[in-house]
Amino acid sequence: MRVVWQADVNAAINILQRAGDPDIALHTSHHRVKQILQDRIDRHRTRLPVQGSSPATAERRANYPNCSAMGNE
Repeated sequence: MRVVWQADVNAAINILQRAGDPDIALHTSHHRVKQILQDRIDRHRTRLPVQGSSPATAERRANYPNCSAMGNE
């Protein structure tokens, strides 16, 4: 379920969450804040496994290389 907040409530939540952030200060420009947050998101994404890269998936692909074509017959 996706939660949609009213803009002022969402802004207040963001401010509270960033209050103790050592990288974002009161006078940090919005461009710099955006870059800091984007860098964090990028670092988080690179730690996630690539979908379908598990050894089990690779083994299934090796054993059944044309399984996607089978469904099209």
